[in-house]
Amino acid sequence: MAKVSGAAGMKTPGGELKKLIEQNNLSVRATAIELGENPIGIKAVIDNKKKVNVELALKLAKVFGTTPAYWIELQTNCDLAEAKGKASLQKLLSGMKKASQIESGRRRVGPADAKKSAPSKAAAQSKKPGPKKAAVAAPKKPGPKKTSGV
Repeated sequence: MAKVSGAAGMKTPGGELKKLIEQNNLSVRATAIELGENPIGIKAVIDNKKKVNVELALKLAKVFGTTPAYWIELQTNCDLAEAKGKASLQKLLSGMKKASQIESGRRRVGPADAKKSAPSKAAAQSKKPGPKKAAVAAPKKPGPKKTSGV
């Protein structure tokens, strides 16, 4: 996974988590255990190598007295900064039009057009399936002739 990082000086979930762990005199291991997470995963968040998802945001909010939205917003801001920095995405975005400039490619249908395009009753009835025919069982094949054992 790509490193999760924002613009220089931007708050990251990892940076904030590291700060809160230090402020509370906790270890990464103790924090991970309380969160019900693997310490390696929490260290990856601190190092901005792993993203904070909604489930982890709920847990972090509970343990550190914040809100889940706080963690999600931090993560979203980093994701946006990362996406804005991608040249391929910038090239794609520069060629996109605003919704008001897009040709829909569809013809608007008015009441007069609806009558023309609606199928006639006869055509609609001819498409209805008829009654299903009952399946006819195949006749049984006669078995081998039995002979008396006399």
